[in-house]
Amino acid sequence: MSTTPLRPSLLCLARILPLVLAALFGIAACHPPRGPLVIQTAADGQLLTDTAGHPVTRLRYQKIHPLSDGIYRVERRYRYGFLDSLGRTLVKPQYSYAEDFHHGLAIVYNAKTGRASLINRRGATVTDQVYDWIGRLYAYDAQDNPHYLSGRYLVRSRGLFALLGPDGRLVTPLCYDLFPCAYFEGLSPVHRDSRWGFIDTLGHEVIPPHYDSVGLFACGLAPVCQHGLWGFVDRHDSLVVPLRYQSASHFSQRRAAVKRAGRWGFVDPSGREVIPPQFDDTIVPHLPPLPGFRSDGTARLIFRRRPIVIDTLGRPIQQQPSPTAQYIEHP
Repeated sequence: MSTTPLRPSLLCLARILPLVLAALFGIAACHPPRGPLVIQTAADGQLLTDTAGHPVTRLRYQKIHPLSDGIYRVERRYRYGFLDSLGRTLVKPQYSYAEDFHHGLAIVYNAKTGRASLINRRGATVTDQVYDWIGRLYAYDAQDNPHYLSGRYLVRSRGLFALLGPDGRLVTPLCYDLFPCAYFEGLSPVHRDSRWGFIDTLGHEVIPPHYDSVGLFACGLAPVCQHGLWGFVDRHDSLVVPLRYQSASHFSQRRAAVKRAGRWGFVDPSGREVIPPQFDDTIVPHLPPLPGFRSDGTARLIFRRRPIVIDTLGRPIQQQPSPTAQYIEHP
């Protein structure tokens, strides 16, 4: 079977067209870039090039952010947009602010209204309404290292917070006036109707709000306060350590600081006072407001008006006077 040869004029056009497109748009029309792209900074802005230094993007951007979830976040003329991993425009710069893509979704803010929504890789809005603010949630591991909590977002509208799912629908009602963006052992404190409780990542109120104040979950327990006294509860809201302390912190290195009769000590997860209350209140610029053990298993405290470092058994490790320390006198 014979084939009709291309006319000389068409053959010439087929050879010239890719060169014309490359000259006009700064891209290889027929040959996509090989290998990872490189963010280059020029006098008039930033651009993407291939490993040989050939421009891949036609436009210059104020800022090209590193690849996240296979997508570049770019800034141009104070607007945010997105490019795919080959440097092609996914969403032209149009948002007053945008965050990187994670798991196929990005938080963006409308340039005209300032309201926030979620978009997918095609630039389509997936939320069924817009919000004053959208934030990512963090889950902390046993070493207190934060990690993004995929598939869940925190939204705020008219001063109230709620959980948002990856489909853009609310997981909880907009009813919380305080909602930290952090989960410890799968639970986060929430504040509603002037009371504190705990919520899981699915939006279930594992411990309905009924406490005056709460801390964070660690070692399966969280400090809670009711009627001015502190104790510890488990995930089932069972009181493991009675409400008998003036103050309490969350567990670290299996020790939680508790205050009784104006002095600080430490309890273990069973509620036993492994280090009896004996340490003073402190106002020291380099110390946290509540005593606690650090990751190296030491705690810095004040004992009889002098700084002291102890281990988890309460044994002194070193004593070091600090000229910056100030102490609160006890009556």
